[in-house]
Amino acid sequence: MKRLALALALFAAWLLPGVATAHPLGNFTVNHYTRIEPAGDRVRLVYVLDMAEIPTFQEKARLDGGLDRYADARAEELRQNLHLTLNGQPASLRLEQRSLSLPEGQGGLPTLRLDVVYSAELPSGAATPVEVVYRDDNEPNRIGWREIVARPGAAGATLDRTSVPSEDVTNELRTYPEDMLNSPVNVREARLAFVPGAAAARPVLVTSSGVTVFDRTRSAFAELANGAELTPTFILFALAVAVVLGAAHALQPGHGKTVVAAYLVGSRGTARHAFFLGASVTLTHTAGVYALGLLSHSSCRSTSFPNGCTPSWRSSRDYWSWPSACGCLAAASSPPLASCTSMSTALSMSTTTAIRTAMAQASTRTTCRGT
Repeated sequence: MKRLALALALFAAWLLPGVATAHPLGNFTVNHYTRIEPAGDRVRLVYVLDMAEIPTFQEKARLDGGLDRYADARAEELRQNLHLTLNGQPASLRLEQRSLSLPEGQGGLPTLRLDVVYSAELPSGAATPVEVVYRDDNEPNRIGWREIVARPGAAGATLDRTSVPSEDVTNELRTYPEDMLNSPVNVREARLAFVPGAAAARPVLVTSSGVTVFDRTRSAFAELANGAELTPTFILFALAVAVVLGAAHALQPGHGKTVVAAYLVGSRGTARHAFFLGASVTLTHTAGVYALGLLSHSSCRSTSFPNGCTPSWRSSRDYWSWPSACGCLAAASSPPLASCTSMSTALSMSTTTAIRTAMAQASTRTTCRGT
């Protein structure tokens, strides 16, 4: 009953505006952020790697080897693809600090956030202003947000000119502005000149003890699939919700329902004809879901996973998270739960079509009598 009450509360919350959603850039993105902080004795790079659910799952085998080991190895990989020149001379970057966290993402899957601080020593007697060129060549083919900013890293340091802004728009990849989601920032290189000031202070990062640096927004309905088991009461509730949502969806424009209703009215179709047509829609919808489910299941079973990671299908969490994690067509292709849901949705759509047709017929008969 407690689980059912929670589900009812989440369903009610879904009907209200402002429900939290998953990561706005999608479950496949890998996002990069750099803040350049020049000071009197060094140039410091504050680097953030933000990986969504699917890329994090792909790193599972490495993460299982130990979080500290993974953080060190990943920070080194990132460092090798960062290029910094000071007054035209390549600068050697040194790792100062790093922090790893695994915030929970959509459907109970983990995401990954790696905060790293690198620094390059400023050559003694360097001419001022110091010319800086920075380029990030990490994962050039991955989709995601890429942001670079620059600001003084110590008192007295000033920027003469810079090709990047001093303030970021994502709060170090913690929030993403909605008006820029269709055209994410994609900056991979920065050029600037600065006058050194005082020595840089020691940076402060969150330790890699599992402390979550930020929380992703999560889907309320995704959490309904994270129970330990599917009880009969919860299955009935899920089917009832599917019927209600399907009926509401069917009442909206689209799907050719108006055309079908007009055809039935024009051909003098009866309610029995409407239900027959709705039943055929139900069968085709359900058959399509099963076909997609079997196709995705077969495709995923033929795919190699790290550490022998294969689906166990023991609980509702397995039904939801495994297809999402392996990138198969979507959670809707998970048999049999999604198929039952689709069947209920299709039934409600066919029922609504019949009701709309009956209403249209009644309206037509009334008009005919009136004329």
